[in-house]
Amino acid sequence: VIAPNSWEYGTMSRDNLTSGVVGAMYTSNSSVDPRAVNAPVTVDLGSVQSVGGVRLYPRDTTYINYPTAIDMAISTDGVNYETILTLEDIPLPTGESQFFTFNNPVNARYVRVVPTEIGSGEDVSGTTAYRFQLVALEIAPAMVNGANNPIPNGLVSQNGAKQVSVLYPIDAV
Repeated sequence: VIAPNSWEYGTMSRDNLTSGVVGAMYTSNSSVDPRAVNAPVTVDLGSVQSVGGVRLYPRDTTYINYPTAIDMAISTDGVNYETILTLEDIPLPTGESQFFTFNNPVNARYVRVVPTEIGSGEDVSGTTAYRFQLVALEIAPAMVNGANNPIPNGLVSQNGAKQVSVLYPIDAV
């Protein structure tokens, strides 16, 4: 996991995102602006694979420091990234994970999630601090054997996030 703005402290680590153990937490450093949390998180899949979506697990049922807007980008080389999904108005979860599917599977080795707005910060010494916090992040493989990948009616979140733009610039499966 590549997360240059990760706050590595105690049991909080970027490595918790893909450890397979839900419970430990990842957190970015703080910002006083919910739109200025510079906290991209990139997962290296080890090789180019067919990807169907991303599942985010919020830190808890309070939905503090969970994004309400994100960009998702992919790369085959870790250098050149293409934004394939931009979401706004993501409903705040109440402890459940949120699964965001791509309308078409994409081939990628690197999958990047970039929060562009955090919905609710937390009070830190009288100042509201905004961070990107998750307990896990999963990259979903593309569905195979004729399974239907797109969610009906163009929704990209099972919880109703608004799709802002979608580009599929690389090899569709």
